[in-house]
Amino acid sequence: MNYNTNINIKKSYTPWLFVTVMAILMSCSQSNISKSLEMAEHIINESPDSTLSILREIDYEALEDNQLKALYGLLYTSANIKKQKVPDNDSLIDYSIKIFENNNDSYHLADSYYYKGMMSYANKQFEVSAQYLKKAEYLSIEDGYSRITNKIYERLSYLNYITDNTALTLEYSKKFLDSSFELKDRTLIGRAFVMVASSYAAVNLSDSAYYYLESGLRYIDDVDSVLKADILVDVGEMYYDKGEIDMSKNNALQSDFIHPNPHAKMLLGKIEYLRGDTIRANEYWDHALSINDVKIKKEFYKMVANYYAEVGNYDDAYTISLKLDSLNDTINKSSKTVQELQLKFDRAKSESELYQKILYTLIIAFLASIALLLFLRFHQRRVRSYNSTINTLTNKNETYKSKIESFSERVSMYQHEIGLYVSKVSNYEEEISKNIEKIKILKTSDRSKQKEIDELKDNISTLYKSIMSELQKGHTIYEVIKNKKPIVHYSDEDLNSLVDFYKIINNKVFSSWLERYTPLSVRQYVFLILENLGYDDYDVADVLGVSDTTVRSTRSRIKKKTRL
Repeated sequence: MNYNTNINIKKSYTPWLFVTVMAILMSCSQSNISKSLEMAEHIINESPDSTLSILREIDYEALEDNQLKALYGLLYTSANIKKQKVPDNDSLIDYSIKIFENNNDSYHLADSYYYKGMMSYANKQFEVSAQYLKKAEYLSIEDGYSRITNKIYERLSYLNYITDNTALTLEYSKKFLDSSFELKDRTLIGRAFVMVASSYAAVNLSDSAYYYLESGLRYIDDVDSVLKADILVDVGEMYYDKGEIDMSKNNALQSDFIHPNPHAKMLLGKIEYLRGDTIRANEYWDHALSINDVKIKKEFYKMVANYYAEVGNYDDAYTISLKLDSLNDTINKSSKTVQELQLKFDRAKSESELYQKILYTLIIAFLASIALLLFLRFHQRRVRSYNSTINTLTNKNETYKSKIESFSERVSMYQHEIGLYVSKVSNYEEEISKNIEKIKILKTSDRSKQKEIDELKDNISTLYKSIMSELQKGHTIYEVIKNKKPIVHYSDEDLNSLVDFYKIINNKVFSSWLERYTPLSVRQYVFLILENLGYDDYDVADVLGVSDTTVRSTRSRIKKKTRL
């Protein structure tokens, strides 16, 4: 199954555009170079030829503004790649990357990373290509450049396809399909369906491959002739695999008629070879020698080598076998390195995001602790105020006691004043009694407040330990499902910890679920988490320990909970 990602660029442009471009070219001075480059950037997707015409009228070496030189280099590189021409060297795009990095121009930097990756890919520097495409991916996602992200997903899917990283191929082809739907671009959607189909074909999941290919057929009128030809030859491959050779040949001939392509000729050669017409097969294969798809070229070399061996042309068979060995060596050398580079980028990003979320959580906990401390300090001040009042009353009580003693000593001397003093003593004693009651009340209040403070401290400690325990449990289960290991033995309470952990590490996605669906069960949330990780139905079934039928019914029940 072909996996062609070339874009057919329209060669024509409207008369008004031509007039505008020519007017700019005739007046291309230093003062309007910025406008010329702006125009070139505006029309590059519609007409890379016109972009290159504008650039040829600009003296790159005479440019004084570094930002303009950087933009020139980006446009020059991207226009040539859109025309399927790779610049002789990458000095221009390297300079663009340097300037955009220094100027914090994230949009043009993400695009520059992408085209650096495209150049490296064209030069079969697959490891370098993976490195720059991953840089472009994270930068475009972070700043919301959905168009750039979309084409990065497409290229990463193809890069992993030719380096035999099948899991990543499927992951990125599905991301490409999802982002194409988000952009509501039927051309991209059609191309993405073909990519997903090719991804499933690469892992011999024919049913899934046929499903996505048939889905892509609904968009065949929205795609260019190149992709239409690719779709038809892929359908031909599907019929070939099913043994429906006549239908296979019919689609291959249609494909080659719409847009002559090596893949169609290779399939026609396979058909003739199967039917025993090796001469006709060899004629088709001779026409297919210009093929650029590494995976198909690999299959091509296998068949041609077998053909030459069968007809006794052992020299040519040996020559083709050497080419096949060289191609396999190239793929095998790059495959592991490309995979490791991508996973390294993903791990670093995940760890960074997890660190930030944990840091935010700790900051919130810290601020809550500060607020509690302030609250406690306020109560401590009130306690100190109560203590001060108690001390004052105690001192007054001592004063009253002293006065009573003084009055008692003077009783014998002032008999005639006994009645008065007795009355005063009685009053003092009454006040003392009141003060003692106040003291008791205040002491009781003090003990109550201190007890409240102690309970608050205990509650805070218990709450913090509980939060950290639940987060740790959720993280442990998350690592289990990331390794695609079953979680059947985990209880709903354990799975709640997983869901709570996922809320922290991927709050944006979880919030979208809350908006999209009415309340779901914990196991339905776990199902959504597995799908968001890019797992297919087989992986989901293995992790949950359920049948394929249960997976489909779960998806259906969740869909029914979609908010209207």
